[in-house]
Amino acid sequence: RFVFPCVPAVEAMFSAMCECQALHPDPDDEDSDNDYEGEEYDVEARELEQGDIPTFYTYEEGLSHLTAEGQATLERLEGMLAQSVSSQYNMAGVRTEDSIREFE
Repeated sequence: RFVFPCVPAVEAMFSAMCECQALHPDPDDEDSDNDYEGEEYDVEARELEQGDIPTFYTYEEGLSHLTAEGQATLERLEGMLAQSVSSQYNMAGVRTEDSIREFE
């Protein structure tokens, strides 16, 4: 186990490794893009294989069907969404304008 005394150094190394991996993908890694190679994907046939797909509600109709627990969950998720929009998160390997300035 490696313990680094400097957290920013770990973040920089992780970002560099992610960038390197994106530039040099593993040729042996199976890619899901080739799942239907050689045959055309038939959406309608796949949907029929799914069986009964649950009914989706629009925003207005859906709220009237929520239980108290469902309403609490909705409020919690909306709060999390509002928080994530108001905060700025840097995902590993993704450079935002702020992180680009750090490397310049």
